[in-house]
Amino acid sequence: MIYLLRVLAYYEIGNLRPVRSDKRKSAMLSRVIYFRNETTQNPEGKLSIPFEELWDEIGQAVLNLVSPYIRYVEDNEDKQLMIGRLITLSPIDLDKHNICRYIDMSETYPAQIIQQIISEYCTLNKQKIEDILKDEKHDLYHKRKLTRSCCLCDQPDDIDNPDISFSSYDKVIPEKQWESMYEKLVHSCPFNLQKCCESFIPKKCDNFDLSVNLTLILNSSVILRHIIDLLWTKGFDKFLMDNKHTIYHSMEKKKCCKCCKTRTEKIIIKKNEWRKLFKKEENKVCQSRIVDCCCQYIVKSDINILIIEETLLLSKLLYVAGPISVLYKIKQDAFLYFLNWTAEEQELKGALTELLNIIDDTKFSRDMSEKMSSGDLIAKDEDAHVWVTKHLRNRKATTDPQYEIIVFDKDGLNVKTVHIPKGIDLPKKTRFFKDLTDEENNFLLLVHALKSIVYPVIKHEFETQCPYDVLEKILKEIYEQQNAKRSRESRNDNNKSQKKKIYLTRGQEEQLFPLNNKQSRNLDLKLMIYILRRKVEEDGKKDYVDQLDVIDNIRKEIVKSSCGVLDETKFQEKLTLIKKAVTHLGEELWEEKMANLQLIRNDLGQ
Repeated sequence: MIYLLRVLAYYEIGNLRPVRSDKRKSAMLSRVIYFRNETTQNPEGKLSIPFEELWDEIGQAVLNLVSPYIRYVEDNEDKQLMIGRLITLSPIDLDKHNICRYIDMSETYPAQIIQQIISEYCTLNKQKIEDILKDEKHDLYHKRKLTRSCCLCDQPDDIDNPDISFSSYDKVIPEKQWESMYEKLVHSCPFNLQKCCESFIPKKCDNFDLSVNLTLILNSSVILRHIIDLLWTKGFDKFLMDNKHTIYHSMEKKKCCKCCKTRTEKIIIKKNEWRKLFKKEENKVCQSRIVDCCCQYIVKSDINILIIEETLLLSKLLYVAGPISVLYKIKQDAFLYFLNWTAEEQELKGALTELLNIIDDTKFSRDMSEKMSSGDLIAKDEDAHVWVTKHLRNRKATTDPQYEIIVFDKDGLNVKTVHIPKGIDLPKKTRFFKDLTDEENNFLLLVHALKSIVYPVIKHEFETQCPYDVLEKILKEIYEQQNAKRSRESRNDNNKSQKKKIYLTRGQEEQLFPLNNKQSRNLDLKLMIYILRRKVEEDGKKDYVDQLDVIDNIRKEIVKSSCGVLDETKFQEKLTLIKKAVTHLGEELWEEKMANLQLIRNDLGQ
């Protein structure tokens, strides 16, 4: 098939391993043929490349090739078997059940829990959520990413140029969240501003989604202080000390003595804000000799009084440390968090549990805890499809590693490219097929027999029959034969044409004729059989040659197999031929090794 693709489709398919960045179809086909040759032509029947590396690179090549066609795969048993195995090659397992549980744990449950916290605050203060939105509208308006000065501002930026943004606030609220909380009305602005805070009124809604609820918690001063009072019951100074390392690296990227790797957190806390919270101890020296290290700082003694008016800094602290920070981290890139979510499930579950502990309604907390622990799912398969489609759409171009993965989205079965940033470990995946058929087991057993039984027998015979002087003579003839084959004189060389010739790959030439003549020759099965045949033909051992031919024919059939299967009749037939051949060649240990094949067969069957 590779040959036909070269000739008919004009693919430039080579025998060398392409660079990882080459994503052309010809490169993918070259990878397949390269690894096929490396596997089947290895002298000792062992992998010369680490198995996981080989598996993943073959998988990526196959998925890349199949990507234009997979959604159109027909729904029948054979195709379903193929799909199952393609999924096994995918480095990320987007199991629909796991995605549904992840949606519940990272979106549905948090939204309900935070909504309950906000509702309890409103009940305690005899307010509605619209009252809070109305009271804090001006502050929230100027935290929008697309904000303008308004008629409520003490000093509008520039009345003559109202498009200049109002710069006294951090711009953190996206338009989508703002539009979920407020709706427009007609307003005659005294400064004739086209966009003004007074042009909006709160929407009547008691159930916002998680994104809006998080926005309210981090940006509404009254809700922010309420949740801080509930979470930081052991004191603000205790919270700061417990989270000093995390807070430090939201201010400083460089590695400190407590880091196991270089830190890469996003800078949120400014250095002057850090100095409001912590002070450097005099004469404190870092054990790792790092200048200005995290370990040299302690919380300021008057911190509880100092922080009363620092609403913005409190919001940042809630953003970088504690249970809200976990939810916000997921919100920033839900898909990347999902990649490690099975390992980090306890972090997410711990954050939700911490939030449940500050809720007054014990029945709500108990019911929610039971939902989180049970296997029942709120999200459905169609929700999983929508989630995948949403989070794999329009991902930014990057130089980070790219992986082809199989996903079940709303359009059906697709192969999509995913970018995995450095430092994100892919989840552990299964690197074997769980559904091997009996015919495939038979094929693998015959491969094992050739490697573990036939190869040692032939190698022993080779070393016995072909001592150094005999081998050198045969190699000289082969060398001359190879040179003659490259010249026109070989057409008239009737004497040499009587001996069976062999086509040598570059790898086999290196085995036979190493650059260092003193280097030991570690030959593959094909070469040893060829040389043994030439040797014993001269000695007139016809039966011996016949058994070598039997083994070589079985080797060819396995190496050149296009399907990798062997039915029971052919398997038993070839097993019998192997037994007869190795017995004739004088190997006494074959019986025990052949018996072990049945044990291996049982293991493969399981």
